[in-house]
Formats: sequence, structure tokens, C-alpha cells
Amino acid sequence: MSQSELERFTRDLKANADLLAEVRKAGPLREVAALADRRGYGITADELAATAQERAAAVGRKLSAADLDAVIGAGCRNAGDILHDIFGRG
Repeated sequence: MSQSELERFTRDLKANADLLAEVRKAGPLREVAALADRRGYGITADELAATAQERAAAVGRKLSAADLDAVIGAGCRNAGDILHDIFGRG
């Protein structure tokens, strides 16, 4: 993944309500990555997880164990909601 792909995905999440809604409906992060791939973004689940952790840390937020479990698909909270919390804000 290039930084430009992540920036494009982040920018599009903020600008495109349909894309954001699809991401929020997705389950585990691997599903979010598959959705991104179908939409033409070169982003993997591992890259999204690492970037989510970095962005959370940059704003002084630490992802909880439950958040991390959800991001990798083991938890009950939807990974799309976590990504919305981190990437979907302007």
C-alpha cells in the first residue's frame, strides 16, 4: 500500500457517504479490506489495522483490547465502526 492510497481512501471515506456506509456495515477488517479492493483501493487488512493504531495514537487514543479484537475480526464491535471513529472524522 502506498501512502497515497491510504490518503485517497481516508479522503473518500470523509466525502462519500455511500462508501462510509458500506465500510460501517462491514464486519472484520478483512471484509473492509476486501470492500476497499473491490472499490479499487490497494489496501490490506494488516495495513488498515496498523494505520488505525497509528492514527489513534496520534490523537492520544489507545485502541482497547476489545477494539483491537474487533479490528482483526474476533470481537463484537464492528471494525467498520472503529474505522469510522478513526478515519471518518474531519
